Amino acid sequence: GEAAKLAEEVEFYLGELRSLDFPRQAVAEYLERATEAPPGHEAFDMGRVGRALCGLEGGAGGAPDAESLAVLKAELVRLTNWSASGCPGRMPGERIADGALAQFQGVGQAGDAGMEEVSSSLLDFLDSDVVSDEQKREMIPALQQLGAVGVQSVLWNALVLAALFLTLFNFAFLQRG
Repeated sequence: GEAAKLAEEVEFYLGELRSLDFPRQAVAEYLERATEAPPGHEAFDMGRVGRALCGLEGGAGGAPDAESLAVLKAELVRLTNWSASGCPGRMPGERIADGALAQFQGVGQAGDAGMEEVSSSLLDFLDSDVVSDEQKREMIPALQQLGAVGVQSVLWNALVLAALFLTLFNFAFLQRG
């Protein structure tokens, strides 16, 4: 019935996560340490969700109930969307389960205290009264994009000028011959 359909959907999302470098073992580790249920299921016990994954694998606890599978599916959809969007907030070298826990469960965020102050050669001259560190943090992606666009425009200008120079040079050379 409904539980079998939900079990198929859960397996689908587990496959999607596996293709996004979030293996089943990392999902199980995430669920084992997760305490906050996904939106819409806030009152649900996440321990039951972890047991539902074990039940799908044929572990102890038998077949999971439909409610646990529905919450498991909602959590897997959230993890899939996060993984597909490039795991925002995950630090380089950080294990994927730890990154997901930090993103959705607030686990491990106390260790980020050294990253409070934002340093940028473009923004350092502004007083903290003018632009707060939070505003600077929000501006950094736009500045990175601006830098990338600037480099690309320089390269395109160089290509256009090179093509123009070669065209004029060849035209002048052919006029003499």
